[in-house]
Amino acid sequence: MCRTIKKNTLHKINDTIFLVVLLYKVKLKLKLKLKQKQLKVICSFYYIILLYHNKMNNPLFWKFVIDNKINNKEKHDLIFIHTPKCGGTYAKQILKDLKVTIKGHKQAIKNEGVNFTIIRDPVERFESLLNYRLGETEARRDWPEHLQYVYNDKSISLNKIVSKMTDDEILNFKPYNSLVFWSKNIDIFITIEQLHEFLDFFGYKYDKNSYNKKNVSNKIRGKLNKKTCLRISKLYNDDLVLFKRVIN
Repeated sequence: MCRTIKKNTLHKINDTIFLVVLLYKVKLKLKLKLKQKQLKVICSFYYIILLYHNKMNNPLFWKFVIDNKINNKEKHDLIFIHTPKCGGTYAKQILKDLKVTIKGHKQAIKNEGVNFTIIRDPVERFESLLNYRLGETEARRDWPEHLQYVYNDKSISLNKIVSKMTDDEILNFKPYNSLVFWSKNIDIFITIEQLHEFLDFFGYKYDKNSYNKKNVSNKIRGKLNKKTCLRISKLYNDDLVLFKRVIN
């Protein structure tokens, strides 16, 4: 939506964001006697602008989330929801050492804290899932029964395997699920590349070089071609919309 907005409109939006942030900071730092109702109107207006301008995964938005929870006297400790195949296993080893609450493969509970999760491009995510599963010694229960033979023949390409799957089979992997499924009650979405910046913003310090990547998928069966990517994009269209909306 924002791509079609004229440049002067974008400048006005940026100016408005600056003004609202300035007012908000004045209220917090100088403790002006604004009524709670007036503050909520300012915060709501600010939030709408952020949504409209697709500014949902940067420090400005993170600050808004935490300040809003504090002002509403809500819990504001970080809670990590592990969206499968998005780098969560790597993140969990760091979060565990930092004593950040980890909920695992469970949907977030509203107002339990600052619920955050790591997501990635839906097509890349699905490719990672298949490569990871095919790297295991045997098929899981949710793997299509008529395709179990591919585990014994590593020469069969990823694209050929997907071409033999029905749409329902592609959408039926558990606990994989869709990004939309994992987005329930999430306050903040980030990518794995933003993890260090995100944790640093909330006061958690760690050495990135001390942690190795986990559950990295082997790509011995190749990558998805354009035809397969287009099919996955259509099946996970809602996930693509979500990803483009919250990650910029």
